[in-house]
Amino acid sequence: MIHYIVNPDSRKSIDWRGSTLKDIRNDKIFSYEARKQAGHQLSLLQAGLEPDNWKPLDNLGTGIKEIRIRTNGNAYRIVYLAKFSDCIYILHCFKRTSMKMHIETKSTHISAANSNLFKELGFAPNEAKKLHAESQHIISEKLRLKEYLMSEISQWIADNNLKQIEAAAILGITRPRVSDVVNKKLPKFTIDALVDMVARTGRDVQLSVQKRSHA
Repeated sequence: MIHYIVNPDSRKSIDWRGSTLKDIRNDKIFSYEARKQAGHQLSLLQAGLEPDNWKPLDNLGTGIKEIRIRTNGNAYRIVYLAKFSDCIYILHCFKRTSMKMHIETKSTHISAANSNLFKELGFAPNEAKKLHAESQHIISEKLRLKEYLMSEISQWIADNNLKQIEAAAILGITRPRVSDVVNKKLPKFTIDALVDMVARTGRDVQLSVQKRSHA
């Protein structure tokens, strides 16, 4: 099994604004389980992937979104801005109550793109190392699947001698999006969108789940 290795140069740093890092480390605001989920969701963002559950907050500004976390009956939110190529800005972290939303603007800490985010969130070194490795494995599998689907689409275009404008009409996307597929611009597509494109080529996508080798 070949695993996709995340290129450190393609990862984004995290700019924590105001008290956001302090808040997410605070057990009275973010529970242990909520912090674990937050670490993984932010790691997805660093790798150019979408969080598992998010919502746009257009009323707060263009490109502002929130990560939505639910665990043990409680809801948590991380408000962020990730439209820039090199950095994610964390604007607010809170446990969902009736509290009024506010946005932090002063930078107080930078998490480097290659840092172990779980360690920065306050987990003990050994646990942070384990959580980081688990998160990176999940990310590598998602990226590997995206790259495989893009390769299949690109090969279909080549096998049928299609121009990009012709492929776009069949795939239901624009010509520039076809170029993004061919050039493997992974962050620009969800797995769902790529599966849809493969289906439009007349082929089926079959999922195979295998037990992970620890060798």
